[in-house]
Amino acid sequence: MHRMRNIIVLVCCLLREVWSVEPTAILKIQGEEVRASDASFGASLPLKSKKLDLILHHAGSGQGENRDGCTLDKSWWQEWWQENSLDKDGFAILAARSPNCSFGDRMLAVGGVGGKALIVYDTIEGIYRNRSTAQAGTDYECSRGQSWVSKQNDFNSIAAYKSARLDGFKDSGCAQQCESKRCLLTGATNDQGQEQICCAWDTYLRMAASESNNNVAAVYVRMIDYDIISKYLTNSITDSIHCYLYDTYNARTVWFNALLSSFFIWILGIATCSFAAMRAADDIEAIGKHSWSLADRHSLVQRIISDSNQDGPNSLELTLSHAVGFIIVASIVLIFLFYLDATKLVVFIFTMSASIASFITATRPLCAHFLKRHADRPLHFLRLPGVSSTPTLVDLIASILSFSLAIWWLSQHSNPKAGPIGSWILQDFFGICLCVLFLQLVQLNSLKVATMLLGLALCYDVFFVFLTPYLFHGQSIMVTVAAGRGPSRDADYCDKYPDDADCASTQLPMLLMLPEGLNSDDGYSMLGLGDIVLPGLLLALAARYDAANRILRNKFVTATQQNRLFVPIRKRSYFPLLIIGYAAGLACANLAVAFFDFGQPALLYLVPSTLGLFCLIANSDGTLSELWRGPPELSPSWLHDELIKRASSSSANGAADDLTRNNISSSHQSSLYQAVDDATATIPTEHHALLKMSV
Repeated sequence: MHRMRNIIVLVCCLLREVWSVEPTAILKIQGEEVRASDASFGASLPLKSKKLDLILHHAGSGQGENRDGCTLDKSWWQEWWQENSLDKDGFAILAARSPNCSFGDRMLAVGGVGGKALIVYDTIEGIYRNRSTAQAGTDYECSRGQSWVSKQNDFNSIAAYKSARLDGFKDSGCAQQCESKRCLLTGATNDQGQEQICCAWDTYLRMAASESNNNVAAVYVRMIDYDIISKYLTNSITDSIHCYLYDTYNARTVWFNALLSSFFIWILGIATCSFAAMRAADDIEAIGKHSWSLADRHSLVQRIISDSNQDGPNSLELTLSHAVGFIIVASIVLIFLFYLDATKLVVFIFTMSASIASFITATRPLCAHFLKRHADRPLHFLRLPGVSSTPTLVDLIASILSFSLAIWWLSQHSNPKAGPIGSWILQDFFGICLCVLFLQLVQLNSLKVATMLLGLALCYDVFFVFLTPYLFHGQSIMVTVAAGRGPSRDADYCDKYPDDADCASTQLPMLLMLPEGLNSDDGYSMLGLGDIVLPGLLLALAARYDAANRILRNKFVTATQQNRLFVPIRKRSYFPLLIIGYAAGLACANLAVAFFDFGQPALLYLVPSTLGLFCLIANSDGTLSELWRGPPELSPSWLHDELIKRASSSSANGAADDLTRNNISSSHQSSLYQAVDDATATIPTEHHALLKMSV
């Protein structure tokens, strides 16, 4: 369990902004709780339900002992314990931190006299470490409080000065300003010969040792925590105090929270990929929403005219050359990020892209829904030269909202004290918007291109995760870039200066993330956006193919017509099956990470579970060759024309019944034919026959 705990702590620390020491242990004396940091060695502390019931005594009582507990008189402690056991679990020894021995030496000494726990408290002597002055930054901070002292004027003797020095100048004006209530000599002097003293840092320390006793638990308390303990030990030589010692850290709870977070990031990944793929089929679904009945043929004409004259942005259909180029560019960018710290540039690009994506996919549709009355209100003063369209009030409000959210996220991204909205909620929102927009703008229209793209992406993923350690001195390029750069300063310094630039991690934002506990200190579960959009391209292909076949099956297709006029239409839906395949592949990737305790190329599991499944099912349905070449119904214009042909054929077979059933008047027919004649002058020539055929 102790080993599991250390692994979990290490993982959580690597995922945090700053690796600071958290006090997880509790020392309870007379109903008062003192927090302590658990050591990385020794016995594991029990939880509160099985807390240690101890007698606490200060080191230094036995013959030849000092208060630091480096050496202990075994006979004295055994005799003392026989007199004070009182059916307790054992005794704990309180020892001062000093440069005379290591933490491991103290633990071995405590174990040698039969002690159950070692409690080390920080001291000024332990900070000086036999130096005359302290070290700036790591030992003290003058911005928290400072003053000047004089050996001759402020103290009666040199002995009093030395005593005050080791006591942290508690009676000085500097100490009254400090949280630690203690100050250190900096080595600086002024013209009057006074020495500068500044506030001493008083932080938790995670003790480490090369040798230890696994039967002894060890914790570390700060100087101000020792002030609380000393209230109950009036005479540190003779007094003892009853106490409880336990740990608030529950490895099982942390493991469960991590598992729960991984489950929810799995659900979020599936939901994002599925939703983005469904939105990618909007252009196909829009055609199916139109009424193709004879009574609405006039609106059909107007729709063809509108669609033909529309000059909006078109989606990019990926080709084989695009697939190869994508992998080449991705490889170059990944190597570039490995050698150069371009995090700020990447974060800036992500911010701008996120604001645009959220505007198109989220804020503008929402604003248009809630501001229906003002949705089309033009703002002519915002019209740009050379741009045909005029911005509306909804455009203005939605763009301001998206840009403000993106700037706020940017300001909070590197702030370790940011709340959940700034640290991960907004990043997930922007990540989902980017996935939706990407799958709307980039499309796969054949399994041949999909196989090339995903096959190369799989090789790319495996190479940069598994093979690059053999080429780049043991470093996996993909894992290194994905994990980001950690703090360049040591943990103790970053615990004192968490806002320092050298203590910030440089993690790239192109991922979805969920905390593994109630706050970000417990670490995050993460899922890269690439593991969503690349399989998402295949899911979007299936969603669009299903939508097109569903429209062809439902519009003007009776059993007789299907046998007489058209090619039989497939009834199986591929999209739901691919969602199941994606979910299974993503689950396997997460399980592999947990089992191997190493970052895994997710596409190694996602490609077989999606592309492989798609090919197997399509082959069993007899549609593999069609999907490999690229089915024509994936083109909205082809689908549009095909529906016109089917509608015209349907009306030709029963025009009289349709006219009677739909009560089409002769005047309505005349206006319809006139609309056709007017329309032919405004649309491409290839649509003329279709228009006349439809009427």
